[in-house]
Amino acid sequence: MTLIWAIGTSSVYQLKNKAIYVPFMLRTSKRRVDQKVLLDSGATESFINPRTIKSLGIKTRKLQIPCSIRNIDGTPNKAGKIVEAANLITYHRGIKTVHVFYIADIGPDNFILGYPFLEANAPIVNWVDAKVEDSTMLSTLDANKWQPPTKRTQRRKRTPLWV
Repeated sequence: MTLIWAIGTSSVYQLKNKAIYVPFMLRTSKRRVDQKVLLDSGATESFINPRTIKSLGIKTRKLQIPCSIRNIDGTPNKAGKIVEAANLITYHRGIKTVHVFYIADIGPDNFILGYPFLEANAPIVNWVDAKVEDSTMLSTLDANKWQPPTKRTQRRKRTPLWV
């Protein structure tokens, strides 16, 4: 089984509003999935959508002090205060860092990488052409527990014919 650990620059997405979406591989203890992240130099933190947390089974932790969040237009976020976060490891340009991703309603996006990522990883970004050099990978802290499915484990999951 071949896994793609990171996706290169040629696959960066750009919408009409010049938003930069960077594809990446997300590794968790249960799976490996391709995702895309909005790179946002105006975001003061990194964020993950609650539906993404649920669908991917990412472990979270309660914040000791809930945080208020405002949308880009200055209005309070409709989901209220942030009460949970997830720690994810980012790999970019050979730099491995742990970032806090606050769980918030971020609209249609699954992930937002904000200023802390930009500061720590110094990605080479061509903002005019909406391109990022190199590749990015994120993983949960327990991603090392992942085991690739084998033919034996796949066979075990089948329902017997006599049931």
